Formats: sequence, C-alpha cells, structure tokens
Amino acid sequence: MKVAPLLLLVLGVLLLSFALWNWLVPRAHFVSSTPQPGAVLNDSPSEIVIQFSDDLAEESTASVASTITVSTTGNREFGDGKRFFGQGPRLEDRERRAIHIRLDPNLPKGLYWVQWTAIAGRGGAQRSGRYCYAVGMKIPQDIVRDEPNGFFERDYRYRNNRAVLAGGILLVGLGLLLSRWPMK
Repeated sequence: MKVAPLLLLVLGVLLLSFALWNWLVPRAHFVSSTPQPGAVLNDSPSEIVIQFSDDLAEESTASVASTITVSTTGNREFGDGKRFFGQGPRLEDRERRAIHIRLDPNLPKGLYWVQWTAIAGRGGAQRSGRYCYAVGMKIPQDIVRDEPNGFFERDYRYRNNRAVLAGGILLVGLGLLLSRWPMK
C-alpha cells in the first residue's frame, strides 16, 4: 500500500476513535426539576431542584434569573433580574444527581430562566441546558415557539465533536479512494 493513503486511513481511524470515545463517555442528562419546565406558578418557589441521570462533579453549576417581571400595576418590565446560583450536589445527596438553588421567596411575578452546566462525576463530560417557568403570568408563546417550555439541552462543544466525526469519515474515505487510484 502507498504511504499517503495509509497515512490518511490511520489519521481517519484515529479521529473516528476519538469520536467514538466522546460518544461513550457518560453524561448527566436532565431528568426532571421542581418546578417543571413551562410551569406557571402562583407564588415564587423558595428553591429550584434539578435532577440529572448521572452523578455530578462539584464543578456543576446552575442559575436562575428573571427576564420579564410584572410590576405592581400589572405592566411587564423587561431586563435582567437578580441572579441566584447553585453549585454541585449537596453533601447529603448520596446519589449526587441534583443541583439545588435557593431563591428569595419574595421575588416579583415574572418569567424566570433556569440554566445549568452539568459535569459528569465520571469522565467529566459536560452538558448544558435551560428552561423557563413563570410566576403570576402566562409564558409568552413567542418565547417558547421553537423550544417547548423553553427547554433546551446539548453536549458541550457538540459542533467540534461533529467535526471530528466528519473529518474521520472523510479521511478514511479519501484513504480508501487513493489506495485504489492507479499511480504512475
């Protein structure tokens, strides 16, 4: 076999093995939360709890902030509200699969967004996501039109992972094509 096609095949297989490894690494996926995505509540909760499918590393984080608040006169006000944070699982959480965020129970009525970065305890793979819930108002349909309940979750650097897979397939294909190409 010629050197160039062999080199392309080896590099392609190497990239495909990285893509396979990345696919097999355990990730902590969103399972449920309190309140649920898209919930419309009468009163502000005192705590947000997000449950995941796998154990979490201490570096996992979550936050809650409002983007729309309802004034005492009933008018909607747009802007960034106070942000509340939670980090990693609690020590008493034996399964280590939840992030808790304490909130001020006197928060104004409005639309709230929960965002997280879940880092798996084994392997360190990251996933991030978000969802919304409302207190004392309906969730505006134009906000959740493309994503039901504003829910969205994906792997960290997912575009890079797709590029590694595509590059591996391309290099293996080129290596196979060049190995059959007659050279003078």
